[in-house]
Amino acid sequence: MATDRACGVPNKCDTENTHISLLEVNGNYLYIGLENATYGLNIWRVNMASFPSGQVPAKSAFALVSSFGLGNAAVNKRVFSTTRYVVGTDEYLFVSTGNGSGNTNIFRTID
Repeated sequence: MATDRACGVPNKCDTENTHISLLEVNGNYLYIGLENATYGLNIWRVNMASFPSGQVPAKSAFALVSSFGLGNAAVNKRVFSTTRYVVGTDEYLFVSTGNGSGNTNIFRTID
């Protein structure tokens, strides 16, 4: 999506993404999670309110939410589930991740 600083090789991380396992809207943001067996799950987001209706955001408009693998590329390789939770004006997105053979992790972001 953007510069692949996480794996140190420009555009290499993107080419190893295999599946979209997260596609969720939370607040004004569209989140996309991409599975990557080598560098770990990578989650990107774009503020859809900054684009006119019907316009498609450019790849460069997306921002990496965290590092590849969400801090642990060996464990966080894919998304198992997501859910949104709204408290007043706060909109949370919860994501459960793992690799299918070990522990499951839960991450939260707020918009």
